[in-house]
Parts: sequence; C-alpha cells; structure tokens
Amino acid sequence: MGCWTGTTWWAWTCAAPAARVPRSVRPPSPWTPVRRPPPPSRRSARAHWDRLARAHAACAEADPAWVASLTTADAARDLEALRAALGAPRLHYYGVSWGTSLGVTYRTLFPGRSGRMLLESVVAPDPDLRGLLDG
Repeated sequence: MGCWTGTTWWAWTCAAPAARVPRSVRPPSPWTPVRRPPPPSRRSARAHWDRLARAHAACAEADPAWVASLTTADAARDLEALRAALGAPRLHYYGVSWGTSLGVTYRTLFPGRSGRMLLESVVAPDPDLRGLLDG
C-alpha cells in the first residue's frame, strides 16, 4: 500500500478514511450542489490582484533567500520527506495544474519511490510562468 497525496481535498481523503475524520472537518460531498458566488467585477479582481502583488513583494524583500528556496524541486523533496515519514514504499499522486509539474519533478527525482500518478490539466513545461496570467 502506498501513500496518497494531491492538490485537492478529495485526494487527501484516501490517506484519512472518512470513518476517522470528524464530520465537522469533512469536506462536502462532491455530489452536493454548491451555490457559487457570482464572479468578481473586473475592478474588485484587479484590487485583489494588486493586494496579492504587494504582499508577495513585501515577502520577497523580507527574506529573499527563503523565497528563492520555493522551487518545484524543493516541494518534491518535501513530498519525499512526507512519504518517508509515513513509511509508505511509494508515493501515489494526483496533481492538477501546477501540481502536474510537481508530480513530474517528483517522479524525475525519485523514480524508484514513485507509484501511480494522475496528472490533470497539465501545465506546459515553460519556466516563464507569466503565461499563466494570460488565462
């Protein structure tokens, strides 16, 4: 048996069966209809984006060495540390969007410890992530 991880809440439920997860912290069933809020206006979306940009810039200025360590390879090494800590022989992985890049990097760095992977909505292997901002 392996260790399951992923980028969505339901992937984590494989590691923690519902019988052991208190109902108060369980995510809603994927079959439960969800009332979605209306999309934000262009103005409120821009204001939100600007707040995030200022926060990220402040973080980068406060500790540039830490920010430089936030790489996909380091995240893959963190996944390997989690797999090892759980004592799982292999990491089975579900990745969406950037998580696909993380899965590919993990499999490249730890081929003998990689199990099954489902990579959905794959991100192009382009180091310039500005293209993601264009939609």
